[in-house]
Amino acid sequence: MNDKLEKTIQALDEELLEKHRFDTELFAELTEIQKQNGLLHGDRPICPFLRPHFISRTLYNRIKNAVETLHPAFVRLTEAALENDEIMAEINLTEKEEKMARIDPLYNGLCASSRFDTFLCGDDFKFLEYNAETPAGVGDQKSFEKVFEKVSEVRSFFA
Repeated sequence: MNDKLEKTIQALDEELLEKHRFDTELFAELTEIQKQNGLLHGDRPICPFLRPHFISRTLYNRIKNAVETLHPAFVRLTEAALENDEIMAEINLTEKEEKMARIDPLYNGLCASSRFDTFLCGDDFKFLEYNAETPAGVGDQKSFEKVFEKVSEVRSFFA
């Protein structure tokens, strides 16, 4: 991450700590917004933080390029498995999973939405798994913006 972005985030963190470290009312409000928008894991809010996680444009582009490289391979593998029982057997699906995989969705392409679950660590990333079913989180972005727009110090980042 470049120095300017790091300094901006550090200044934001310091301001958030100074103004809201013990602001239980704000945390309660943010939790309630998450409840109203279904942003829970069980009964816990998905995001107990005062700001989103920021990444540099460079890291974003590296992740994007990796996804653009890997995604076609997953598509080709899936198409091959659907056409060849030996390849399908290598994937080691349960009988129920295989039946579901063979359902014709009545549209071109393998899935309408998917995501690569990713761990971020500094300027590095690792993919955990590829979710090609109906992954949770795809539509959550706008809902999280509703949460973070309640934090005045963060609101300017959405302009």
